[in-house]
Amino acid sequence: MKDNIFRKFRINLAALIFLTAFTYQFSINWADYGFTQESKTEEENNFEYTLKKGGKTITVKSMETIPETVATDVAGFVNKTLQFQFIRYDAITFLYKNGTLDVSLIPITYSYEGTDYVSIIPAGIQFMLEKDTVQYNFRIKKDAYFVKIKGDFVDDSLISEKLKKAAANPALYIKQRDPEFIANKLEQLEEEMDSLKTQSKRLENENNLLKYALMAFHNKGFLGSEKPVPEEKIRAVLDYKKKFPKATREQVEEEMEKQKLEISSREIKIIFFVYFNEFDKE
Repeated sequence: MKDNIFRKFRINLAALIFLTAFTYQFSINWADYGFTQESKTEEENNFEYTLKKGGKTITVKSMETIPETVATDVAGFVNKTLQFQFIRYDAITFLYKNGTLDVSLIPITYSYEGTDYVSIIPAGIQFMLEKDTVQYNFRIKKDAYFVKIKGDFVDDSLISEKLKKAAANPALYIKQRDPEFIANKLEQLEEEMDSLKTQSKRLENENNLLKYALMAFHNKGFLGSEKPVPEEKIRAVLDYKKKFPKATREQVEEEMEKQKLEISSREIKIIFFVYFNEFDKE
């Protein structure tokens, strides 16, 4: 009988030592991450830590054991919030669940470009940390509108710029983020681009006609009749000048002779005058 009791005692003691060691093994030393730990609760389905850093109260909650990697994420994000330029807060709460960290921050002031926006942020600002990304997602109440503001977190200046636009004109902010509005805007831009292309082509044709007319005027025959310079000659000279921008009229004339293109020195001179603003100085 005594042996059985002693055996059970040893088993229970071993189990207690194992559980104690197990709990200790997975208990995070928050001091290693720059925090002062004020309190902790480590029970089944209930893990909660109250921490301090930089005068802020940080609460970390979870229904499961918190891994060291999460402690690293908490520390990294808190350090970023301590660098906020416009958002001031006293407390921040982290909830770890299913591999994701949800963060809730209630600003005490949110002053940006002379305006404090804290009164229109009724539920604070929410962040979500997952893998290597941090996103923000919160709502503001302005006039009769509830406006959602979300995006990838970089710093509080980019959030503040979105907040300013949403608060200034909530209806327009909502409209500009509506998929139908965006699709219509893209269609409108495409139509405008097509119109500009057509207009550009028309102006290019008009410009070419004016140049042809000017060249014809300067290329008068013996009896004063106007002789337009053929387009193939113009194209040959322009193509060569595109390859060799510093080519002179004499070099172009030599090249045209090599290509066996019948073009006169006068025609080359006119092309240089009209297209390159090069003419003989008197």
